[in-house]
Amino acid sequence: MRLHAIVDDFRAAATAVEGGATVIQLRLKGASTEEVVEAGRPFRGLPVTFIVNDDVEAALELEADGVHLGRTDPGAERAVDTGLILGTSAASVEEARAGERVGATYVGAGPIWPTPSKPDADPPIGLDGLAEICAAVSIPVVAIVMSSMVRIARLRAQSGIGLPPEVEHRVATMVGRHVTAQATLAKVDGRKLIFDVAVKEGDTLVAEVRVERVVLDRQRFIQRALDQGAPAGD
Repeated sequence: MRLHAIVDDFRAAATAVEGGATVIQLRLKGASTEEVVEAGRPFRGLPVTFIVNDDVEAALELEADGVHLGRTDPGAERAVDTGLILGTSAASVEEARAGERVGATYVGAGPIWPTPSKPDADPPIGLDGLAEICAAVSIPVVAIVMSSMVRIARLRAQSGIGLPPEVEHRVATMVGRHVTAQATLAKVDGRKLIFDVAVKEGDTLVAEVRVERVVLDRQRFIQRALDQGAPAGD
């Protein structure tokens, strides 16, 4: 259960699997059991664990591996009795322990960070809250994050030449969604370049990013890195 991706269609699921997801959860809020079953049929062909959100009957009809239930969703006993993997949601230690008591296979803890696209979401628990839940139960804990490629890019950019990007996350987006980034050179300060980047999903602004980079003589930089014993990038 290394990377658990929550998606609302098969295309996003396939993209998530290609990106390394080991668990796919189909989440169609407000859909009927019949609609979930119809949408979920192709998911059985994916080489990963398949979880259905909220609907035990749909999970059984699809022969899914499991079901994820929110705190007020019924069906935990039936899920356990029929051998489904059972995931439960928790925003506190007490809720995590309650999930374990009813037979949950894992707990989904969070949200870790704010989720501006979901007004009814619980307040973020942060990494400290996540650590407390992990310490309180004996079953696996999955951190719930509404993440975009911007947050991932921010982590990867730590190895770049310059400061880590300053990210203002406006709206959450699902794993596998297509986003575009448009960069504008906002300022030139000697060898330092400052870019403003707008990241969008369609017409929706997902994030605004400020990036600072320094212009280098590539060959001189690589040679100096080699002289100092540091690995040179491609």
